[in-house]
Parts: sequence; C-alpha cells; structure tokens
Amino acid sequence: MIYFSSKFGIGKIIRQVNFKRRTPINPTEFIKWLLTAIFARQSLYRAKETPAFTTRTIRNFLNDGRINWQKFVFLLANF
Repeated sequence: MIYFSSKFGIGKIIRQVNFKRRTPINPTEFIKWLLTAIFARQSLYRAKETPAFTTRTIRNFLNDGRINWQKFVFLLANF
C-alpha cells in the first residue's frame, strides 16, 4: 500500500479535496486503511480492526460534507 500511495500521490490528492485533519487521525492513514479494505473486498465492518480509529469514525469521515469525494475518485482515476 505504501507503493500505491506514493505512486498515485494520495497525500497531494487529499489536500486538493479539502480533506483536513480535524481529529487526531492522520488522513493519509485513514485513506490507506480504506483502500486496503476495498481492495481486499471487505466491508467496513469486516475489515481488519485498527486501534487508531473505529467504524464510527470512518462513517463520520465518509459522511463529512466538506470532503469532495467525487473529486477524490476523479483525481485518483485520472492519475
């Protein structure tokens, strides 16, 4: 996953979509965990637990209206 995030510039994309650090969770680590769960074909509830955050935190991030998720997917796909 480290290779993936460095090759596609996840950190740069995160800044472009207004994904700011509003909690102690590192946004890059959150995105890495989320993409790992997706590529492993797991739901958010069945994915590997992490001590850094809970599924409730994930739902809060995904439902945050300040983050432009469409732009995130678009920029990631157009790399």
